[in-house]
Parts: sequence; structure tokens; C-alpha cells
Amino acid sequence: MPIFFRRRRGQSRHGLLSRLEREVREEIRFYLEMRVQELEAEGVEAGQAWRQALKAFGDPEEVISESTAVRSRDAVVVRWREHMSSVGQDLAFALRTLWKRPLFAAAAIISLGLGIGANTAVFSVMNSLLVRPLNVAEPSKLIPVFTSQTGGAVHGGTAYPDYLDYRERNEVFSGLAAHTTAPMAVAGDGPPRVVWGQLVSWDYFQVLGVDPMLGRGFLQEEGEEFGAHPVAVLSHSTWRGQFGSDPEILGRTVRINDSPFTVIGVTPAGFMGLMPVVEPALWAPLAMADQALPYSPNIPSRGDPWLQLVGRLSDGVSVADAQAAMDVLAANLAAEFPMNRNKGIVLGELDASRLLSPEVTARTSTLLSVLLGVVGFVLLVACFNVANLQLAKATGRRREIALRFSLGASRIRIVRQLLVESIVLALLAGSLGLLLAPLAM
Repeated sequence: MPIFFRRRRGQSRHGLLSRLEREVREEIRFYLEMRVQELEAEGVEAGQAWRQALKAFGDPEEVISESTAVRSRDAVVVRWREHMSSVGQDLAFALRTLWKRPLFAAAAIISLGLGIGANTAVFSVMNSLLVRPLNVAEPSKLIPVFTSQTGGAVHGGTAYPDYLDYRERNEVFSGLAAHTTAPMAVAGDGPPRVVWGQLVSWDYFQVLGVDPMLGRGFLQEEGEEFGAHPVAVLSHSTWRGQFGSDPEILGRTVRINDSPFTVIGVTPAGFMGLMPVVEPALWAPLAMADQALPYSPNIPSRGDPWLQLVGRLSDGVSVADAQAAMDVLAANLAAEFPMNRNKGIVLGELDASRLLSPEVTARTSTLLSVLLGVVGFVLLVACFNVANLQLAKATGRRREIALRFSLGASRIRIVRQLLVESIVLALLAGSLGLLLAPLAM
């Protein structure tokens, strides 16, 4: 008999081979013995018969290795299928359990859903307004520009004539754009909807480094010839939601505050302007202020600060250098125009995620932090309430768990069943919270 059927050197009396390998060896041995018997019946000597049988069969050790590997993989697959089948059974049982206790399920899901939704909404607002950088080209080079008043606001708005002087007479910005936000009644094919819109200078998209997904931005004459060019750029959300992603949107007419405007472009997805929490539905040129705004700014006056400014620093220019240059410009304007004698130019912090005034940013940050703490406490209370409900339910399920133990269920299986029930409850509550978050925002 070949030596590979005998106990290997170094093995213990009981053997170190796995049960699977022993079974494979026994099968090979049975096959070879039958073949040897056939050869001996044909007159072949016993030793020669073993050699011929082994030669025809091949290397037994290689066959054993391949067979055990295949059987091991099959065993793993079988165990995995059995495991997934048992998890599926636990999942189905968890759903049936929640269905049989609708009041408990509703109370737990609604409590957790409200807490999760409120926390998601507040955190989303905080992340968008105070943390996440703007979706523009090189946001670190953008900087807000404010007009200060002696004895008044330090970070105030800017009048239109002052904006033109700031833009044309500075040497530190590669571009300086103006914008203002207002509610607008916008109508396409259906009834009008009141949305937030923006009037912007013609170079607004160039300063931000944003190229429209469809069409183009504004031309210089469209932004400076007042009342002559009623054109608009739609946001991606408005194009998708109100106009059904119409590929032929360019050239269509929309009505803004009952005035017709021609659509010339659509912004890319994800662009929300300079205030990420309030996404404008569209942009129109500053020159169309009388038609698009619900109020009438005194455009020629240097005493009506209705614009917000954002500039892009030129390469190699620091914030300190830019501030020094704008201080000189403010002094020159004060010498030329009596209305500018009490005005200054103040540059905000170089932080593209906070293009609001420092006062507004500080108040907003404080308010959102307090809100986040409040809704976090609400979620904690909801978790305690659900935990108490779970404990009350567990007390009533003692007989059920004892019965399962008596029928042979293991502790691991019962614990896994309870965990699956909790996970299902958490997933349902989380789904409800994600549905409520947009409404809360």
C-alpha cells in the first residue's frame, strides 16, 4: 500500500488531518484498491498493479489538495447561504413583530424620526453656511467688500455709483462683482411661483469662475444698459424642477414679476450662488432692477446701499495690500464726492464659506449652535423614550424568549434577533428623519 495512505510522520496517534481530508483520502484509497483488484484479476503482479493504478490516477496529494479546497469553498458557500437565510428569517420576524405592535412601532419611529430630521436639518444648514466652501473656482481668492459708514454700519452695502468706482479704479482685484437678493414671482408655462432671485453685475459668473451648463452668462451691455436687455440665467434646480429639464429651454420666455425675460443659460448642478442655504432660482442683470425687483432702488444715488460686493484677489496680492489700496481709493472718493466723506471700504475675512458680514456670521453661528444643542437634546430624549419602550416590551416577551430557549435556540441567535429588530426600527426612523429634514430646512 502506498505511504500516502498511512499516518504521516509527525502526526499524533489520533491524526492531524481534518475530517474533510480524511474522507477524500478514503475515497481515493477505495478507488485505487478497486482498480488494483481489476489489474490483479488480469494477471498483473500486486506491486506492478499499484504502480499502474497510481500512474493512471495521478498525484494523490495534488488531487487531495484540490478536492479539499473545492469542498472547503463549497462548505463556506453553504454556511454563508445558511447564515443569510437565518438573517432573512430574523428580518421577516422583526417586521412581523413590529406589525403586531403598531402603537409601539409608531411611537418609536416618530420619536426618533423627528429627532433625526431636526438634527439633520440644522447640521445641513450649519455645514452649508459656515463650513463647506463655495462651489466656485478657487474660493480661497474670493473676498467680500463692504462699505462702512462713520457712526453707522461697519460692514454695510454699497451704492451702485460707488460700486462702479470700486470696480474701475482698483488695482488689487482681477474682478469685482455686485449682487442683491430679493423675492421674485417667476412664471413659465404654469402659474407664478414666489422664489428667491438675484440681480447681479454682468461679470458675476466670470468673477466666480462658473461656466453655465447650458447657454452663456451675461454680456457687458446686458448689465449696463438699463431696461434694454431682459435676459435671465436659471439655476439647475429651477430648470429641472419647474421646467422639466427641457433641453430647448434657451430662448424661452419666463415672466419675472409679470415682465418677460428670455432664458440665455442654465447654471451647473451644485452651484448655489454666494449663500449656499438660500439657493437663487435665477439670475438677472442689475440693469433690469426696475422690472425684476419688488422695490425700486435709487440707482444713481450714492446714498442707497442696495448692493453686496465680492471680489477676486489678483495673483500675488494679500488681503493687507488690498485693504491698503482700497483705503486710498476711499480717501480719493471722499475728496471728490461729498456723499463719500463718511464712507470707508472694508474687506472681509478671506474665507469663501462665509461671504456674509462678520456680524451676521457671528449671530448665525451662535443661533445655529444653540439650535444644534437643542435638537441634539431632543434626539437624546427620544432615544431614552424608545429605550424605555424597548424595556417595557422586553418584559412582556419573557415567555417568548424562554420558549425559544426551550426549543433549542442559542443565546447568540436570540441576541441577533433582538439586534435585527432594533436595526430595523432605527432604519425606519432614519428614513423618516431624512424625509422630514428638507421640510425642516
